[in-house]
Amino acid sequence: MKIPSWNVRGIGSARKRALIKEVIKKYDPDIVFIQESKRMEFNDRWARSVWKARGISWVAAPSWGASGGIVTMWNKDVALGMGELIGKYSVSLNFKQQEDGFVWVLTNVYGPNDNRERKELWEELADIRGLWDGPWCVGGEFNVIRFKEETNNTNQRVTTSMRKFNRFVDAFEIKEIPLSPKTFT
Repeated sequence: MKIPSWNVRGIGSARKRALIKEVIKKYDPDIVFIQESKRMEFNDRWARSVWKARGISWVAAPSWGASGGIVTMWNKDVALGMGELIGKYSVSLNFKQQEDGFVWVLTNVYGPNDNRERKELWEELADIRGLWDGPWCVGGEFNVIRFKEETNNTNQRVTTSMRKFNRFVDAFEIKEIPLSPKTFT
């Protein structure tokens, strides 16, 4: 299963659509995560403008003014969306794989930069986990790092936000998949 995840910092321009289309063509994904769409509305026309394959479906959470916005697109020939939940900081889907009937949960996150609002993010994700059974794949832009080695800032210290993120990961027994290719934002 290939799931590229990208904080695009806005999807409105033709240039950005062309870049997204290029990534989709290059990696031939099954599911696409987009964060920070900066759009209040998302439609089929836009989805088809970047992903030409037939049978594409999508769910989107609107932006909060000039920031935020989450889009999850997927190929219905690979996975069938059986339920969805749009939160303030996430879009979650309960999927059933077409090939073998395997059922799992997928959550695309765009986390807040504000430390107080991060508490809401952790609560939202905990609620999602309690909603559906089965394996859970969580990805996206959390806007917080787990370890100081994840940044190119040589002066980075361990913060309260980092500790809380690690507690969340540990509490829900989330296994981290290394970033590929490894780049910093």
